[in-house]
Amino acid sequence: MTFLSDWAVIDLIQNGCVYTLAVLGCCALRQRFAHPMPVWAECLLGAMFGLVTIIGMLTPLRPMDGVLIDGRAIMIVLSLPFGGAWACAVTTAFAAVYRWHVGGIGATAGVVQIGLAAACGVAATWLTGRNLSFRHLVAHGLLAGIVTPLSGLLISTDSFGFIYRSAALPLFLIDFFGILLIGSLLILENRRHDLERALLGSYDKLARSSACIHESEARFRDLIEGSIQGVCVHSGFTPLFANDAFARMFGYSSRAEILALGSTLVMIGENEREPAIERYRSLMKAPSGSAIERICKRRKDGSPVWVDVIHRVVDWQGKPAIQGTYVDVSDQVALEQELRAKADAMSILVDDIGVAHTEAEAARRRAEEASAAKSRFLAIMSHELRTPLAGVMGMVDLLMDSRVSAEQRAMLRTLKGSAVELVHQLDNVFDLARIDANELTLEINDFSLRDATLDTLRLHKAAAAEKGLGLSVSFASSPPERLRGDAARLQQVLSNLIGNAVKYTTSGAVAVSVDLERSRDGGGVAVLEVSDSGIGIPADQHANLFVPFHQVDLSTTRRFGGTGLGLAICKRLVEAMHGSIALLRSDETGSTFQARIPLLEPLGSGGCTVRAVSPHVPEERRNLRVLLADDNDLNRMVIGSVLRSRFGFRVTSVTNGEEAVEAASSDDFDVVVMDMQMPVMDGCEATRRIRSSSAPLCSLPIIALTADTVPDHHDGYLMAGAQEVLTKPVDWSDLGSAIRRHAERHHETVPMRSVIVASRTMERAVFDDAYLDNLIEGVGLDLTQAMVKDLPASMRPYLVSIRSALEAGSEADARRALHALAGLVGTFGTVRLHALCVELENEPDGLRSLQQRMPEFLEICEATQHALANWVAVHKTDWELEAHNAEPAYS
Repeated sequence: MTFLSDWAVIDLIQNGCVYTLAVLGCCALRQRFAHPMPVWAECLLGAMFGLVTIIGMLTPLRPMDGVLIDGRAIMIVLSLPFGGAWACAVTTAFAAVYRWHVGGIGATAGVVQIGLAAACGVAATWLTGRNLSFRHLVAHGLLAGIVTPLSGLLISTDSFGFIYRSAALPLFLIDFFGILLIGSLLILENRRHDLERALLGSYDKLARSSACIHESEARFRDLIEGSIQGVCVHSGFTPLFANDAFARMFGYSSRAEILALGSTLVMIGENEREPAIERYRSLMKAPSGSAIERICKRRKDGSPVWVDVIHRVVDWQGKPAIQGTYVDVSDQVALEQELRAKADAMSILVDDIGVAHTEAEAARRRAEEASAAKSRFLAIMSHELRTPLAGVMGMVDLLMDSRVSAEQRAMLRTLKGSAVELVHQLDNVFDLARIDANELTLEINDFSLRDATLDTLRLHKAAAAEKGLGLSVSFASSPPERLRGDAARLQQVLSNLIGNAVKYTTSGAVAVSVDLERSRDGGGVAVLEVSDSGIGIPADQHANLFVPFHQVDLSTTRRFGGTGLGLAICKRLVEAMHGSIALLRSDETGSTFQARIPLLEPLGSGGCTVRAVSPHVPEERRNLRVLLADDNDLNRMVIGSVLRSRFGFRVTSVTNGEEAVEAASSDDFDVVVMDMQMPVMDGCEATRRIRSSSAPLCSLPIIALTADTVPDHHDGYLMAGAQEVLTKPVDWSDLGSAIRRHAERHHETVPMRSVIVASRTMERAVFDDAYLDNLIEGVGLDLTQAMVKDLPASMRPYLVSIRSALEAGSEADARRALHALAGLVGTFGTVRLHALCVELENEPDGLRSLQQRMPEFLEICEATQHALANWVAVHKTDWELEAHNAEPAYS
């Protein structure tokens, strides 16, 4: 140990200081780079460690020539964990090159020592990891202190013994404590550096969080202040916060005025304060809860304000408080109160209407019963009076055949004339009563129109000649030799018209004109016109001309006599024969009446008796009870009107299948006419329900109506139990024939087969007015015009449904709407739109086809509406022209 002189100790201290400076430089370099450092930085750090190692080897301990003992192993061992692999490699290379350059007998051993130091660093780092602690430094120091001295084995034996004995301990101590000291400094500096970085990062995060909080507070403040909802925070009803909307809602000038209040209880009515306090206490007991209520509060001026408010518990500056969010609903509450008042009034009105309806229904029944009783009484009395009158007239005839004086014969003629007039008046009353009681009969026979007219004229020649009146007849065309109809009733009508003309004409003439408007079937319409030069009829009395027992002026009754039944009976008789009667002209120069009576082609011989209850209704078609089920109002009106007016059926209408099943179960019907596409319950299901019922309901005939022309679908209707399928638009003759045919089999077993009548209107014309001609024949021009005018409005809901189905992508809804529209428009002859609806309904790819053809569909709808409007305009013009022909009579 003699070589450890004072200078040697000084050299060791100097090396320690250099190593300490190296530590500081390492830390300064590491602070400039993030972890891990780039390769060039590691190499720079390794060069610095290598230079420090070389500086340490400049003043080593020299136990003998060529042998250097220094602290080179310290920096080499620590270069790996603190600098990285490149730093260790560069440090090792610097040290090894310098030691080899110094030379001497220990050069090889020195280079080996440097390698062993590097190996110790690698081994220790592998064992402990790069995140060194003070405990790990001990392992590094022990490993380096034990292993590195072994490099002395490469020196000669004599020299090694001396070196090992004199330098082993100092070398171990230098390496061990040097690694501990320098490593500790590096660890502490690294920790300080990491702590500093962590603090800086935390400070940055804190600064960013603080900025976010300030920004959020600003946004929240702007949101609260700009909200139209009132917000108030209070604790024990002491206001802590309020926004301007809350202040305005309760009539205060600013939120500062709210905060100056001692308690928000002043905004609550006295009767509501105790419940409000109880709700506050309950809410504070459940801090996570909330409450929603509608309450009437008071404004600053005492006026009420209704608000919807949400209360919830919040943390306000570390203490629990209640936050209320208020919405002014005063207008809504006022509207609700008004609606409730109107609903109550409406309920009262409905009750009154119900009472009025009941009373009106009772009055109607009483009136009908009174009218029926009157008709029965007139019929009985007319019949009973005719019997004694026949006896009187018979006795008068017997007396006239006996020997009587001239004066007595004149008295008998007067008596007979009075009896004949009385019989005539009784016949009028009897006919009117029979018509009202539906007991009038028509005798249909072949007859000559010319002969019937001339015979009627002869009856009035004497009366006309007695008053000095001319009585003439003209035939506009030569009528056929024979026609078929009720000659007696035609003569009765003509006789009444001529009799009135003769009665009310004091001078001038009475002219009769007869014409026949031929038809294709060989018959025609007899047009009978009677013109006179009498007193005329005032314009304000035209509407009452055909009312029974009505006379134009009482003075005429006193002057001319009469009961006012003649024209009323004429009208009833003409209508019973399917004709019409009207006043064409009436002014100071006289009047003209026209009767139009249809006549048939003659059969040649024979005759028949037909009961004439109403126009167009032969006996064979009467009294059948028909249940009609259709969800479309217009279809129900059209079909029901035609079945009643043309065929005389008694029709009961319902709007869906469920109602049809109920009606069929509760009443007795002869036939059901069932639409297949209806809401609530469709026609198929309703048919199945009826078929599954007990007898006799299960055998009730069912005729299916549908706008669907697909045969497979028709088979489905038949399998459901329908006996016949008719397609819309309806052919009235086919429908009437089907009803009569199946009504005869009411009590037979229902066959599961039927006839499918296909529509004959599938041509692609926009409009075929032949359908409306048939409709006019069934229900009249006025009702047909009204229905045609309403058709566009009836189409509109289905067009809206089709658009909605397209938007919603619902193919089933689209097909349903198309089917309903086809059934509606087909009845009115709009064949192109009907055909397109059927085609689109049955397209396999329904929605896409409908979407692609929507422009075409809308174009056809528009063309259809134009065609219907033109038809209405044309027929309105025809009607106005007819009215104009009659205008001179009173204009």
